[in-house]
Amino acid sequence: MFDDIRDAVRILHRSPRTAVTVWLVMTLSLSAATVVFTVVDHVALRQLPFAEPDQLVAIKRVEGADGLRTSTNAPQDYLAWQARASLLEPMAASAAWPSLRMPTGDHDVAFRTQRLTSTFLPAIGVAPVLGRGFTEAEAIPGQDAAVLLSDRAWREYFDGDPSVVGRQVSFGDRTREVVGVMPPGFSYPLNTINEADLWIPFAMRPADRDPASPGRGYSMDVIARLSPGATRAQAQAQLSQIVDDLDTEYGRRYWKNARPVVMPLREAVVGPAGGWLLLALGAVGVVVLLASANVANLLLARAGHRSRELAVRAALGASAGRLRRVVLLESLTIASLAGVAALGVTWLGIRAVVAWLPTGIGRVSSVALDARVFIVSLTVAAVAGLVAGLVPARAAARSDLTRLLRAGAVPAGQSSRAALVVVQVAFVVVLVFATASFVASFIRVVTTDMGFDYQDRVVFVLSSPRLALVREGTRDPQSAAVEWLDDLVSKVRALPGVQSAGYIDQGRPLGGGLASYQVRTTAMRDKESVGLDLHEVTPGYQDAAGLRLVEGRLLSESDRQGALPVMVLSQPAARRLFPGQSAVGQAVEFRGLRRVVGVVDGVRTSGPETERRMAMYLPLAQGELRAAWSRTMVVRSRGPVASIVGPVAALIAPYLAPGQSLQTPQFMADEFSRVTASRRFQTRLMSAFGALALLIGAFGIYSVISALVVQQTKEIGVRMALGASGFRIIRMVLGRTLALVAGGLGAGLFASSLLTGWLSSLVFEIQPASVSILGVVVLVVLGTAVASALAPALRAARVNPIHVLRAD
Repeated sequence: MFDDIRDAVRILHRSPRTAVTVWLVMTLSLSAATVVFTVVDHVALRQLPFAEPDQLVAIKRVEGADGLRTSTNAPQDYLAWQARASLLEPMAASAAWPSLRMPTGDHDVAFRTQRLTSTFLPAIGVAPVLGRGFTEAEAIPGQDAAVLLSDRAWREYFDGDPSVVGRQVSFGDRTREVVGVMPPGFSYPLNTINEADLWIPFAMRPADRDPASPGRGYSMDVIARLSPGATRAQAQAQLSQIVDDLDTEYGRRYWKNARPVVMPLREAVVGPAGGWLLLALGAVGVVVLLASANVANLLLARAGHRSRELAVRAALGASAGRLRRVVLLESLTIASLAGVAALGVTWLGIRAVVAWLPTGIGRVSSVALDARVFIVSLTVAAVAGLVAGLVPARAAARSDLTRLLRAGAVPAGQSSRAALVVVQVAFVVVLVFATASFVASFIRVVTTDMGFDYQDRVVFVLSSPRLALVREGTRDPQSAAVEWLDDLVSKVRALPGVQSAGYIDQGRPLGGGLASYQVRTTAMRDKESVGLDLHEVTPGYQDAAGLRLVEGRLLSESDRQGALPVMVLSQPAARRLFPGQSAVGQAVEFRGLRRVVGVVDGVRTSGPETERRMAMYLPLAQGELRAAWSRTMVVRSRGPVASIVGPVAALIAPYLAPGQSLQTPQFMADEFSRVTASRRFQTRLMSAFGALALLIGAFGIYSVISALVVQQTKEIGVRMALGASGFRIIRMVLGRTLALVAGGLGAGLFASSLLTGWLSSLVFEIQPASVSILGVVVLVVLGTAVASALAPALRAARVNPIHVLRAD
């Protein structure tokens, strides 16, 4: 065996160009495979770091018949499920919360914060290393002044002091008691690159605890542990029955177009990324197979030129097995070297990919090289080397000894190489097909009509404590707050460069924070109602946010207390409430009777892949300014939007509560980029795989056609001596190329058709099997094949028949 390895290394040393080419192809493909496997393994394949993770489930609200849109849950539903679902115990919930800010000298430190119910840590089986978790008593507003620290926050900002438990710490306008410190490495939620620093109790308002409340805010991520002996199917059936019972008892329609789904917590953590991550893993597997086929072709070509050498070895007594072993070890040696080099490239590649990954993908911070990845990488390298060497080894051992010794070197394995070209083309077609589907989907995403204009808009988030201070001690807190906001908004509008500005209480486009409320029309039957998103806004908001008026008018300065109660509906809401007729002038029951004065285009509030929302816009002056945790001002710029950020921020600063600083302004165009980041990354990743496949495939076609031209030099010389023109020779070479490509194209399109159903679930409003996508695939593959074969064809056309015949 050692003699065989030495022979393989010596042979590689004698032909360094081929060896280096093969090594580069293998290194490139194995690096891509290792990077993708590392990410997929840490994100999608490994178990969650909780006790008995297989028993943990998430409960999602699924909207639409296709079941592709999931959302968080309302507190009323969570509490009802917790009280009635005997197969899901314990049940717990979490939700995002604005960053808590702690003064540290010259500036505030913003801590990423999450709310947890008191049952959360027991449900996942994790306990603080210091102190305790939250209690049920701390789930009451006003009694929730507790905080849990992450290990990182504890060490970095509290010097790892064990006596921090029980300490009172000031966060903005409120002091909280540190009740515990979480273990190192603990993170929740897991579906974000930015891990939480702090956790506070989930304190629900009285209205949130009332199942008959007309309004619901959807912000809770609900998880549970299956009771002993219970299955997910049983828990699903029980939960669905509870929802039906709640709708019957309270006459609501909160679940009319939605349903609760019990899914494994790991699946919920990975989210929509799971499907395309597995697709990426499959795609990179195809790249490795494509590279292996390419390497096999290169080794076959060289084995053909070494046929006489192999024949001499056989004549001197080398067995067929020995010849196969030498060629196979040659391939395995290159693959092993490529596998080692790939690990170094992978270390850099992982850092780049993690930095490029969109936010919202679980456990990304844990992605790193480890022993498991190392073993898998070397195993893949060995398998790739074995696959690449089998065909050349088989061809080398089947050479005709007598013919070779008489005729000299005759290239071997011609039929095998042709078959490998067909296989390579099929692999390329599959990857180009997937790439074209993702590119078409991304184009569809970024060109979808959002229902509003997000260009040249910037968002300023105002924390609520200052409003609370304004309202304290006044006879009419609502009027005092509205006057405060009107004064701020009017000053912002007066700034140079500002075209319009407006305020929204919650639910701005691309900003989340939706709350649904039930409304009725006079024509509806008893207990019948429709859930609409509620947006309470100041005049000018709808223009500032880029909402488009369909009919009627927008809200104006005259829509105040004492005037006729009015509202503006979104077009989907108008069509639902008043089908077949104009909504303007109609009456809607919500906080009394309100007149519809206008209809605006429906907004895809959460991104281009979501539905246009049924919503109502109320004048803030006629509404109820709730104690929401944040409020938003949207400012529209006349020129470059960045130019107004500084002046607006300086104007807002005096309106903030003492000790508070303004959160970083958010450009709505950047927010759109954020919500489409996942699609953008998918498209780039698949495009990279498609380009890599085309490159490797083109190189393989070029190598094979070049070798075929060399083999057929005598035939070409004879044809030209008999009068064949250079054009006919080019046509002959390209014809043989296209014959091989046609076989691979057919096989690849058939394989792609098998993937259509899966791809349809991963792309947005695109049918992968559409004529346009298939046409692009065919044109790209054929164009690449022709371009790859053109140089050998031109070289064949320049053959001098006299020299060929004289040499013969």
